[in-house]
Amino acid sequence: MATVKARVPRRNRIKKQVSWRITNWIMCAFYAVFALFYVYLLFWLFMTGFKTQQEIALDPFSLPKVWRWNRYPQMVKLFTYKGTGFFGMLWNSTWVSVGGSLIMMMTTASTSYIATRYKFPGSKLIAPFIMFTLVFPIYGGTGANYRLMYLFGLHDGPLYLLFYCGFGGWNWFYFQSFWINLSKTYAEAAKIDGANDWVIFYRIMLPQSIGMFGALFITTWIAQWQDYGNALLYLKETPTLSLGIYYFDQEMLYRQRRDILFCACFISTLPIFIIYAIFNGFLFRNVSVGGIKM
Repeated sequence: MATVKARVPRRNRIKKQVSWRITNWIMCAFYAVFALFYVYLLFWLFMTGFKTQQEIALDPFSLPKVWRWNRYPQMVKLFTYKGTGFFGMLWNSTWVSVGGSLIMMMTTASTSYIATRYKFPGSKLIAPFIMFTLVFPIYGGTGANYRLMYLFGLHDGPLYLLFYCGFGGWNWFYFQSFWINLSKTYAEAAKIDGANDWVIFYRIMLPQSIGMFGALFITTWIAQWQDYGNALLYLKETPTLSLGIYYFDQEMLYRQRRDILFCACFISTLPIFIIYAIFNGFLFRNVSVGGIKM
C-alpha cells in the first residue's frame, strides 16, 4: 500500500509536466505567429512605399518591380500640412508625447502617493471614485473640456501640456498598489534625519518606483505618439505626425500618392519599435526594492 501511494503523486506530477509543456508550446506558437504578423505588416509598409500607385492598386502584396529609393526623400518634401513639414510634425509629436506622458505619470504617482500614505477627509473615496469613472461610461465631458481649452488658450502650443495634468485611469491603481506594498521604514528613517514631506517623496520614495514609473511612462508614450484624436481637436495649427498622416490620407483621395502615405506610416512606426526593442527587458522584468535590514 505504501508503494502504491508513492507512485500516484509521481504519476500526477508527470501528467502535469506533460500538460504544462503542451500548453507552453501552444502559447509559444500562438505568440510567434502573432509576432510574425506584426513583422510582416511592418515589412509590407516598408516595401509598399517603393511601389507606384498602379502597383499598389493592382498587386498590393507583391514585392515592387523596381525599388524606387527616392520615395523617402520625396516623402520628406511632399509631406506637409498647413505650412508644417515632416520634421516639424516629428518635433511636435516628440514634445507632445514625451511632455504629456511625463506630466501624466508625475501627477498620477503623486496623487496616488498622497491618497495612500496620508489620511484626510475623503481620502478613502478617491479610489472608488476613479474605479467608478473607469467602469461606468461618462458622457458630456469632451464638449466642456474643448470649450475650456479654447477659452483659456491652451491649444496649439506648449500650454497644451496642461491638458495632461490630472489623475485617474488604471495607472493610478498600479501606483497605489506599489505605495501600499512599499515599506514605510524609508520615510520614517528620512523623517528622523529631518527630511520634510517633499524631500521624502521626490528624493526617497519616487526614485524607488523608477521601474514602474518607467514602464508606465513608455506604454503611455506609445499611446500618445499614435494619438491623433486629441491632436485633431486641440492641435490644428500645430500638427503632430499622426495628425499629418490622418490629413494626408484624406488628401490621397485626390492626389493619388499613397506611396508617400505608406512611407510616412512606416517612419512613424519606427520610434515605437526602436523604443520597445531597447526597453523590452525593462518593461517585463520584476522590480524589487531593497535596502532595509530586517
